[in-house]
Amino acid sequence: MKNKKIFLYTPSLQPGGVFNSNKLLAEGFAKKGYKVKIITNRKTNLEIEGFEHIHLNAGDFVRPFKLKKIILEEKPLAIFSSMQTQNISLALAKMLINNTNIETKFFGFIRTTDAGIKYKSIVHIPFKKLVKFLYKKLDKIITVSSTAKKDIINTFGLKEELINIIPNPVDLKLIDSLKIQSLKEEEEKIFKSKTIIFVGRFAKVKNIDMIIEVFKKLKIYFSNLNLVLVGDGEEKENIIKISRNIDNIYILNFTPNPTKYISKSSVFVFTSRDEGFPRVVVESFACGTPVVAFKNEFSGHVDIIDDGKNGFLVPFGDIDQFVEKVKILLENEDLRKKFSKNAIEKAKEFELDKIISKLEELIYS
Repeated sequence: MKNKKIFLYTPSLQPGGVFNSNKLLAEGFAKKGYKVKIITNRKTNLEIEGFEHIHLNAGDFVRPFKLKKIILEEKPLAIFSSMQTQNISLALAKMLINNTNIETKFFGFIRTTDAGIKYKSIVHIPFKKLVKFLYKKLDKIITVSSTAKKDIINTFGLKEELINIIPNPVDLKLIDSLKIQSLKEEEEKIFKSKTIIFVGRFAKVKNIDMIIEVFKKLKIYFSNLNLVLVGDGEEKENIIKISRNIDNIYILNFTPNPTKYISKSSVFVFTSRDEGFPRVVVESFACGTPVVAFKNEFSGHVDIIDDGKNGFLVPFGDIDQFVEKVKILLENEDLRKKFSKNAIEKAKEFELDKIISKLEELIYS
């Protein structure tokens, strides 16, 4: 009987991008007949519904031994780990197994672009050498963007052929059903005027204060323009404070379905400093909403946004140019509709079934 077991090894489950990615991967593999199990470091109140969970409940030094035991007992076809700590544990488990006859493939996901910043000090040199040694033990490293791949190569000195780029998936059928969800009456009133929107965690790295600066400048040209900020986070109180005396800024709480707002907005604005693969940009494209975003050497979304076709990319920190690009889309509805059509087509590249097929190619290669 053909081995159809797939294990997804992730940190303790918490709301966020890693959870969403693993949930979609689990559902995508299951849809194609694979038996998927979720391995976590510790049990939390959150689980990926419909799948068996294995909780290691162990510290860093014990986890590789527990993983070894599970892998030898279950003999999965492949195991995918997420984030550096789990990738290291998986590499150590493979070394402990030390059995060339086992058919299990070992893959490590890296979804960030800031390793070069985190480990730039001379004191990190031994650690970087250790990571390089361990990552080479895995069958492949999977990154979500060309930016993330470049960051890994430059930071850890890994060979290019060890690293494959496979972006995070999105469920376009689900988005199509969610984006038409009706709004509350008071919310409907907001979107009757032209609206720019941001959805995400309210954190310093997102630079939401820059969005507010952009909005203030745009108000000179569009007096009825609205800005909608959707999310929660440690910077929320500060954002509320700095926007208090500015008309037409609406701060909405986190929702599991932001597409109902994005689909009714004119432009999505994105000012984050570094992103491995911002799923919200693809979700915006799936809604037909063009994106204007800052870019720098840490911007994974340069693989998503085709500058001048489905959105605009602006050098990081250039507020005036950012304003100008948003202004172009707000003034020219025909161009905005053209960008919208292109955005919908671009989103199809990240459909869940296509991403699962790419992972299957990796497993069976």
